[in-house]
Amino acid sequence: MSMDVRITQKGFFKNYLTINAIIGSELCYGKSDPYLRLVPNERDGDEFFVYLPNYPGRGIYVKFNEKNLKNIDLKLLFPSLTEEVRAFFNLIRRLSQLWKCSIEIDGNVIDPKNLDAKEKDTIAFNTNVFDMLCKEILDGKMQKWTMPCVCFPIEAGKEEAEKFLGRNDLFQKWILDLQLPDYYYGAPVLRESNKTVVGTFVVTFDTETILPLVPSIPDGTTDTDTGEPVECKQYHVNFYNYRRSSMLPDDIEYNKFLGLIPSEKKARFDEGHILIKLSEDDIKQIISNSKK
Repeated sequence: MSMDVRITQKGFFKNYLTINAIIGSELCYGKSDPYLRLVPNERDGDEFFVYLPNYPGRGIYVKFNEKNLKNIDLKLLFPSLTEEVRAFFNLIRRLSQLWKCSIEIDGNVIDPKNLDAKEKDTIAFNTNVFDMLCKEILDGKMQKWTMPCVCFPIEAGKEEAEKFLGRNDLFQKWILDLQLPDYYYGAPVLRESNKTVVGTFVVTFDTETILPLVPSIPDGTTDTDTGEPVECKQYHVNFYNYRRSSMLPDDIEYNKFLGLIPSEKKARFDEGHILIKLSEDDIKQIISNSKK
C-alpha cells in the first residue's frame, strides 16, 4: 500500500535538478542491498530512497534521472512514521518550487494550494493503516507483516499486534527503537561446497547482531556467472575476532548454533529474529559445546 506521486516539469526550458536539491538540508539518501539493508549515499540506477536520519522509518522512494528533466516519481509506503509523511509533503512542496510543474497523486492532478489538506488527510489515513494491520494479524488473516525499513526490514507479529492495536504512537516508537541503534543485521554469504550452496553467517565478538529464526536468501537470487536460480538449504556460522582482525577456524551449523546460545544472551527482536551479543568467552564456550 502506497501513495504515488509524479511531478512533471512544464514549459519549453527545463530547470536542471540535482540529488542535493532533492534531499535538501533535512534528508539523506541511499539504496538497499539484496537483504534490504541500508547502503548509504548510493543509488540503484535511477532509483533510491531518501530518509530522515533521526526518524529512519520506511523511507521515501524516488525515481529520478538527471538526464530526464521531464519528471520525478515519489512513493510513500503505508504505514510510515508521521514525521515521514510530513517530510514527503515537504519534498513535494520543495520540488514544486524548483520546477514549474504539475503534481499528480495516485493519478489525480492536485493544486499545490491543496497540499496542506492532503497532508492532513494522509496522516489520518496512515494512522488507520497501523490499526488495520494489527487487526488482520489478530484475526488470523496473516501471521506476520514484514516491513521494509530504512536500515533493514522488521517483522510485526501477534505480540506486536496485541500491544499496538489502537496505539499508533507505540507502533511508531517500536519501529524507531529497532531502527535507530547500531545493530548488525546478519545475512548469509553464499559459497559453493561440494556442488552445494552454503550460506554462512558471521558473528562478531561483542557486537549486537540480529539473526533470523529461519535463515533464507532473497527470492530470485541467481548465480552471478550462469544466471541460474540459486537454492540454499545449508547454513553455517563463522566467528570474527575484531581485535585480531581474523576469522576463527570453527564452523557451526546454523540451527545448532542458535540452540547453543545461552538464554540470557539472546532476546526476541521481532516476530522473525533474535538479538544476540556474545563475548569472546561466550563464543569459545559455544564452540566447545558444539563439539560434545
